[in-house]
Amino acid sequence: MSTVSDLDTWRLFFKIVSRGSIAKVSEEIGVEASSISRRINKLEKDLGVELFRRKGKQLVLTSAGSVAYSRMRRIVFDAASLFKDLQVARDNDRDLITIACPIGLSEIIMPIAISKYLEFNPDVSVSMRSLSYVELMTSDAITSYDVMLSVTPLNIPTRDSKLIAGISFMLAATPQYLNSLKYPIRSPRDLSEHPIFSFFSRNRERNMVLRKGSDYFPLHFHAHMRLNNPGGIKQVVMRSKGIGAYCPVYYYLDELANGTVCEVLPEWKFPVQQIYISRKDRDRVAVNRFVHWLIDYFEHCPGLVPPSYEGLWVGDFVDGVPV
Repeated sequence: MSTVSDLDTWRLFFKIVSRGSIAKVSEEIGVEASSISRRINKLEKDLGVELFRRKGKQLVLTSAGSVAYSRMRRIVFDAASLFKDLQVARDNDRDLITIACPIGLSEIIMPIAISKYLEFNPDVSVSMRSLSYVELMTSDAITSYDVMLSVTPLNIPTRDSKLIAGISFMLAATPQYLNSLKYPIRSPRDLSEHPIFSFFSRNRERNMVLRKGSDYFPLHFHAHMRLNNPGGIKQVVMRSKGIGAYCPVYYYLDELANGTVCEVLPEWKFPVQQIYISRKDRDRVAVNRFVHWLIDYFEHCPGLVPPSYEGLWVGDFVDGVPV
């Protein structure tokens, strides 16, 4: 038994013994019965013996099958432990950290953060993938990555989630666009008269609400362009084509500093979007070290707010209404 594939075949063998039927095993694990039969037939051919015989509708063990069942259970268990230990050892030797995070963070903040971390940890390598908010919540993503950044907590036994920061947003436009207007923008109601480029996710526009003191204003405008990438919104904003809505402040730090972008209606604020971090394996030293470093980095990152922020969060709303 030299591969994980061999191990899986023996596990199928044990399940058939337990259930007495390939059909029942097929239904239980969601694998075609014909595929299971081929695996067992190949195992019998490799061993040179028949493992099962049919008794009515049931499959029962042959004498050789009984020997295989009694002797192989411990061997398969030991082999499974060996493969797992080898995988852990290989990962620890490489110290490869796999990361998944939202598209915006993966374009601006994470590349800089990772490059800083690697300066002081040259033995570590990082592989990062950009995913949409919806993709981050799939079972494939949850089980595949060492570290995940998401806008909602992953409250499942295999991962622990921690709020590490919040994303500040704004309405953004260039001075050239604002200076070209016949009438200035004095209130959120005036936005309906302008080209709006908004963030788009989960097959709908984000429920956008502005707040000024105790006043709330829901932005129920129809956007001229909707994108699920804040970098794309920035491209049209910087060309003075209109106003970007729900723009992450960290995307515009340089432009705000040099005056090439202005915050529109700065007294009206968007709620802050939560950022959670989760890790898959609590025993990987390299992963734990990186997670602790990244938590500290995010807490002091320009354009983000710390988890101690006492203002309004996106999680304080249900369907765009504060709760």
